[in-house]
Amino acid sequence: MTSNWAHLKTWGFWQDAMLVIVVIFAIFALKGILNNILIRTIKHNTRIQHAFTSFINWAAYNGIFLFLLIYFSKTKWLFQAFFTIGEVKISVFLIVIAYLIISLANRLSKTLNHFLLPTVYERYHLDRGVRFTLERIFHYIIMVIAVIISLTTVGIDLSALIA
Repeated sequence: MTSNWAHLKTWGFWQDAMLVIVVIFAIFALKGILNNILIRTIKHNTRIQHAFTSFINWAAYNGIFLFLLIYFSKTKWLFQAFFTIGEVKISVFLIVIAYLIISLANRLSKTLNHFLLPTVYERYHLDRGVRFTLERIFHYIIMVIAVIISLTTVGIDLSALIA
């Protein structure tokens, strides 16, 4: 009788586990170092500091996803289909790729809304209602484009929806 957990006894499994833990720790350490350097170099402009810190945090967390995708790219479970939509077999790999695209678009939208647009608002003296409306319009446009790109990247045909 073989156990489903028999692979835990192999040395290769523990080597893989230790490598993944070390890389995740290194990514978080690099994130902390970059944030400290950023805080020390950009002292007066908190808007720029916040934008860069936000991007560094996003890059660290999604860098872990990307590392895991690359590291486990030769395994069967990553590409095994959960379900199908039309002729497209949806797997963990496709779901993670779609997530990364949408997450990047969300981060870009937030950075645009918090870093670039306030300077435009100040220059043209726009009131709060117009600012809020412009932020929402830009956010929704960026997110719709990201969803369309991620779905076509996954392989779902959107030609009928676009038409």
